[in-house]
Amino acid sequence: MVVVHVKSIVDACDTPTQGKTVFSRILGSLKAGEEVEIDFLGVFGMTSSFMNCAFIPLLDTLPFEQIKRQMKVVHANRQIVNMLRERMKVHAERLKSAA
Repeated sequence: MVVVHVKSIVDACDTPTQGKTVFSRILGSLKAGEEVEIDFLGVFGMTSSFMNCAFIPLLDTLPFEQIKRQMKVVHANRQIVNMLRERMKVHAERLKSAA
């Protein structure tokens, strides 16, 4: 299992640039079939612009079911968990209906 400690690679979860940094750490491992644990210890909030660059693009590359199977989120507060769950689900449904 690959563990991505968000706070160790970005100072905060605020900007698209920070999101792209996290995305690049996650994508390769998921594509290689590895399980990835995203550790939000020390992160107290996440903006939608960060979310849109760190996690939503995963759905453009990998099936939602695969991401759910391989990616685990730990030490995240309710705001982060809810945003991830809801945005990923909505975007996956949009992609499914557009296909």
